[in-house]
Amino acid sequence: MHMCRLITLLLLALTATVHAAPIAIAPLQRAEPVSFGKEIFPMLQRSCLACHSASEKQGDLVLESPQGILKGGDNGPAAIAGRGAESLILKAAAHQVETVMPPVGNDVAAKDL
Repeated sequence: MHMCRLITLLLLALTATVHAAPIAIAPLQRAEPVSFGKEIFPMLQRSCLACHSASEKQGDLVLESPQGILKGGDNGPAAIAGRGAESLILKAAAHQVETVMPPVGNDVAAKDL
């Protein structure tokens, strides 16, 4: 019983540590444009669409298309064209704002982007 409690406390401490600091955003140099279908959509599908799809719409946010991302949800546009560093979706994924995405303990075990 004592060991289970210790493991639980350690897991809670690790979770708090992992999500306490923002995630670094690596600089990116590209010669070709990003492909939404090949690069962005699969990442969103793994970590975001369980809650932010046309069928779920949590926060009235649908991330299935560039148009849905630009439209945004209850908190405004998820992304701002040409100003990626200012985009809410990037700030939430990088833990730079209070609303961290995907949230800790989410139902589908989505991992940080």
